[in-house]
Amino acid sequence: MTAHDWGDLAGEAAANAVLDTVLSAVDGVGYADVRLVEGEELRTYHQLGRDPVERVEQTIGIGVRVLVDGAWGFASMPLADSASATTAARRAVDVAKAGVGAGRPVRLPPREPASGSYATEVRIDPFAVPTAERDTLLQRTIAAARVPGVISVQCGVNAKRQHRHFASTEGSRQHQSLVETGGMLVTLAAGDGGLQRRSYPDSFHGNTSGSGWEFVLGLDLPGNAPRVGAEAAALLSARTAPAGDDDLMIGAQQVSLQIHESAGHALELDRMLGDERNFAGASFISVADVGSLHYGSPAGPDELRIFGCPCGKGEPKQWGFLSHAAAPLLVRGVRTGVA
Repeated sequence: MTAHDWGDLAGEAAANAVLDTVLSAVDGVGYADVRLVEGEELRTYHQLGRDPVERVEQTIGIGVRVLVDGAWGFASMPLADSASATTAARRAVDVAKAGVGAGRPVRLPPREPASGSYATEVRIDPFAVPTAERDTLLQRTIAAARVPGVISVQCGVNAKRQHRHFASTEGSRQHQSLVETGGMLVTLAAGDGGLQRRSYPDSFHGNTSGSGWEFVLGLDLPGNAPRVGAEAAALLSARTAPAGDDDLMIGAQQVSLQIHESAGHALELDRMLGDERNFAGASFISVADVGSLHYGSPAGPDELRIFGCPCGKGEPKQWGFLSHAAAPLLVRGVRTGVA
């Protein structure tokens, strides 16, 4: 048994049967692809003075996308029984046919098929870790974080696993089994009318990695808890930073967030085109800016380089194939200071 031997879609044969059913049902369309996703998520939280909370969520579903006479159609639904695949396929075709003539026809360029299998490297299956072991780790973390001044401590661990299967009329066929594991710690300190917070290893529910329980053990939540609690308490009496121009050194977690917000979202094509506008905003970059807009200090913009790739070992988001069926590439978001 491995960390990927679970669920109804663990085997490629079972997934292929569903994929083939969909492709047969949409025969004659200009293009079609189908995605199957089975997922399970485990979250365990402990908070000072409250009972532990643990929840497990499971999902399994299908999504079908088709192109009929230049119009897109899409349908998705839970994969409840053997008829779900055919139903989703027919709904997608019906949606596409209803949109024919409503806009400029879409013409896809030819593309070589991409096929293969991928699985996250996992040493310790997080779903096989006993509940008692998770609870003990989190109880030790809370106890260690209760330094003077700390009034609240919350910590938790989480694990996600997925089977993702894809097939298209271009000949692509992909099977992926993914595992993600993470942990978090948040402390609150109060005193002299103030309240301060410190978190580890990151804000936004901690940090995760494309790996197994070994990542949580490597975080050493109990070992870092006294420091995190003490930092929260120290902030209560910390001096206000002086006003003026100066060099600023920020930690790795804040650097990653800064890149995510200032370069990641801004360089998303759907935001640049105005197709997506949500709480993260649109983008200050236009399509015409690509290749000329400078990031970084005017004194040395050539020093800034930003790369991203979901293919590194232990990366939080790690895939063998991207959502549009292509293999992941090293993406140069900012090269020698230029977006």
